[in-house]
Amino acid sequence: PDMSEGVRVVIVEFVVSRDGSVKEVAAVFGSHSELNAEAVRVVKKSPKWKPAEMDGEKKNVKLSVPVVFEF
Repeated sequence: PDMSEGVRVVIVEFVVSRDGSVKEVAAVFGSHSELNAEAVRVVKKSPKWKPAEMDGEKKNVKLSVPVVFEF
């Protein structure tokens, strides 16, 4: 696809583990392989997240987030 101008969105799915680390990162929607790879790279390098808690116990949670690229 032409990436000369506009907005492209990649949906990235990943797990935030009980210790806040990000794992199982994958692009689940995106129209350009280079943008998909960059979105995955950025999410993998993110700092630790706050883990989910249920009844005071930390849990793994799967999230999907949009990564927006503007040209």
